[in-house]
Amino acid sequence: MGATKGQFNVTMLLERQFGANALGGFALGAEVGRTRVDTSLDGTIDRGGLSLGVYGAGYLAQNLILGGYAV
Repeated sequence: MGATKGQFNVTMLLERQFGANALGGFALGAEVGRTRVDTSLDGTIDRGGLSLGVYGAGYLAQNLILGGYAV
């Protein structure tokens, strides 16, 4: 009894530097997976998904960096 899980993820980053103190980019991702459940509730869960996000980071001061990511 229990569960068996298989999963595959891939992410590609496209990044660009803006001057000497900042960078930004896009993230593209995909995921597929399957979970087989063998308990009192028996079955299979299939899933798949795509993700797209943007991110950036830059120096605000000599020792202070601001970064962010949005999906």
